[in-house]
Amino acid sequence: MRAARGDVLVFVDDDDVPVGADFLAKIDARFAADPACMGLTCRHYWGDEETITRTYRWLARSRCMRFSRVLKLPTTYPRYDVAIDGVDYVHGTGGAYRKSVFTRFGGWDEDTPIEDEASLGIRVSRGLPAGEYLSFDPSARLRRRMDLGGGLAKRKAGAPGFYRRMMTFVHHILGRYYPTRVRALYPLYVLAGWWWTCAWISVDSLAHDTWWKRALGILGFTAALPYHATRQLVQVAFGTRPGSGEALVAAEGEPVVRAGSP
Repeated sequence: MRAARGDVLVFVDDDDVPVGADFLAKIDARFAADPACMGLTCRHYWGDEETITRTYRWLARSRCMRFSRVLKLPTTYPRYDVAIDGVDYVHGTGGAYRKSVFTRFGGWDEDTPIEDEASLGIRVSRGLPAGEYLSFDPSARLRRRMDLGGGLAKRKAGAPGFYRRMMTFVHHILGRYYPTRVRALYPLYVLAGWWWTCAWISVDSLAHDTWWKRALGILGFTAALPYHATRQLVQVAFGTRPGSGEALVAAEGEPVVRAGSP
């Protein structure tokens, strides 16, 4: 991002593949069509013949690229096939921003091993003036390689490792931008971490590749949750200092949309 010279920056994770030779052209066309669109997420594609269930479609209408209302956790649903303007943030893979966004809002806070795109999304969603927006645009598609570990290796982390990453995100990122909320509702974040870990076991984990391994993994992790939750609360500090993403803007002498709302 720092070295880029173009006006639009597109990000693709190392375990994903753009679909079609016109992937970049479709993204660029959206930015060219509307100067008010400051960032977008393309449609994620998991299989050769992608299908969207009724439940997924119903949930995606209100949750696609949003932060949850109470806990402010990122809800993605990027396999949706309907365009939505005014979403809350841009996904880390298959996402694109105008370079001016980084000049105005900085980059990503680096003190989290998961959900690393959320910090910039929080600052952008707080600071965009009326008329500018972020979009989910399914015109371009990205094939998610769920069979690969990827650079973050989260699909091979193991249930305790994934939970540790999830709670580090809660402490460092949400604890930075929503300090009062995280402390007041912390038991709910523990339960949310449990839920996300169980979902990871069921969908993303490469180690839990059969139904009985998934069942044993969920039961074992659930039994050990009090231990893991207590360990994270004791060992992982809350992110009270400005994040590294904010420092990029501060270094240029421009104002930063700072954390601090509940």
